[in-house]
Amino acid sequence: MKISLFVVLLLYGMLGIKSSGHCQALTTNDSNRFYFIGGGLTTGYLIPDGTSLPTISERSPFTLHLDFSMLKNEKAVWDYANCYIRNGFSLSYVDYGNNQILGKAVNLVL
Repeated sequence: MKISLFVVLLLYGMLGIKSSGHCQALTTNDSNRFYFIGGGLTTGYLIPDGTSLPTISERSPFTLHLDFSMLKNEKAVWDYANCYIRNGFSLSYVDYGNNQILGKAVNLVL
């Protein structure tokens, strides 16, 4: 547990994510397209439904997510939709704190 928490914190620091839990870095190689890279770490807690239930969470649940998107800043795009289109993907991993009962989740949004 201590090693995995260390790895998460190390990655968190290496990605340059601010303490607010979310950041976006803007890089561009083409004057008509902007690229966004973002990520975050969210933690929380589980509230039991009643006092008769045992504690099902061994540790706080957390979510890691990475985002990549591209904004097309072109006149043809604006003429087509009256807005600039932003395409990309988001990948997230959720650990609910007790893998045997609650499990884990991976989510990919395109």
